[in-house]
Amino acid sequence: MGLPTFPWFHTVPVWEFRSDGLVVDDNAEKISYPYRDVDLMSGLIETTDDDAWIIRRSVADNPSASAESLTWLADEEDQEVRETVAWNPSTPADVLTRLADDEEIEIRKRAAGNPSTPIDILVRFASDDEAEIRKYVAGNPHAPADVLTRLADDVDGDVRKGVALNPSTPIAVLAALAGNNDPDVRERVARNPSTPADVLVRLADDDDPEVRRRIANSRSALARMHDEHSGDEHSGTDSCELVEDEPEDEPKSAIGAIADLSWDTIDWGRTNAAGNPNTPVEVLARLAGDKDPDVRRGVAGNPNAPSDVLVNFAGDENKYIRTAVAGNPHTPAEIITDLAGDSDRDVREEVARNPSTPAEVLAALAGDDDEDIRGDVADNPSTPTDILVKLAGDKDESVRWNVAWNPNTPAETLAELASDNDRRLWTFLADNPNAPEDILAKIAVYFEARFHVANNPGAPSGLLDRIAREEKGLFPQYDRQYD
Repeated sequence: MGLPTFPWFHTVPVWEFRSDGLVVDDNAEKISYPYRDVDLMSGLIETTDDDAWIIRRSVADNPSASAESLTWLADEEDQEVRETVAWNPSTPADVLTRLADDEEIEIRKRAAGNPSTPIDILVRFASDDEAEIRKYVAGNPHAPADVLTRLADDVDGDVRKGVALNPSTPIAVLAALAGNNDPDVRERVARNPSTPADVLVRLADDDDPEVRRRIANSRSALARMHDEHSGDEHSGTDSCELVEDEPEDEPKSAIGAIADLSWDTIDWGRTNAAGNPNTPVEVLARLAGDKDPDVRRGVAGNPNAPSDVLVNFAGDENKYIRTAVAGNPHTPAEIITDLAGDSDRDVREEVARNPSTPAEVLAALAGDDDEDIRGDVADNPSTPTDILVKLAGDKDESVRWNVAWNPNTPAETLAELASDNDRRLWTFLADNPNAPEDILAKIAVYFEARFHVANNPGAPSGLLDRIAREEKGLFPQYDRQYD
């Protein structure tokens, strides 16, 4: 059973946030982001007596933190707390203006990337001597068009890459960057959700395989290319036939580019196109017969896959293909029902996770002998409340943890779970965005749970302020307990 999936992520984590989406500590193993390894978390928390900054930083990162809290946290001595305030889009403009003059570059660059930073500050930062500062301005979606146009010619490659990826970059600038000599710049233009279809068609034929892969793997890119095809004179023609008739010496059409990506001789090109929900139905039908099982599995999990293809795949001898069908939110209910009785537990687990699984099937799986499957039902956002109430009394603690996190669990059930002496369960309760304030306040007396409350975007701003101020020592009210 996987741990709960979260509908949010924090812009700045408690430890170093790396570009690969992971957080690390000098003395710890790599952990997933957001934080759910409670054992590892507790170990890190207990390594120091001066750990209050962790809570203050978490509050500083919370989008629900009040302007008052963020204002006084901006004066925090700990640099990492100030960095987090500078990155929080809820931070008031006057506070960001002040942080823009902080002596630490790590704080200034976060202010440069904050979409709430005043325009005059961004204009000033765009001419900063530090390339790191200019890079963050280049990636700021609220940076003025003229600033982005100027930064597109910056001497620093990372700055140009930031402009190429910025959704606010003018189309003319994106078109120019699509011809940049640096393939990393072109790859970011391919990833940009604002890049127009004609530019994407050109990039789909790029010499660099990574550029082509980005388009094949981009839902929005294929959607724009497909929309362009839908409006042309051949929109009613089968795309496979249309591509076969295209002259080789003429510019490729949008649908031709899509098909070329799906038939790429490099396996990932077909695999990514197979999994992309914006790949045309007729192309998916063709890929359903691909020799590569990974390509067929991509089609099986594609919400745009034709029903007859899904029906076919539901009986496939390859369990990974059946698993993909079981997790597809557009798989017909009768197929989901059949797969709920599959002999392979991975297939049944995927049915239990599927938000489109019928309530009666979830009810049946809630009684499965496998605790991982019951746990996935408890984590499913579509699980009816009566089933969640039943699972709250499950003999397996991990099932109860998922019930505690599920936003649909009734308040009275959450209150009962809060009376449980399972401290790890409290961390899941503390993450529940719909947990009532009285429950969050009750469990926040324990440090591990308090850390998660501080990160919960559903926590009331008043409670967040109380927690942060207590950790600052302004009015101690919580016991520090590490059982």
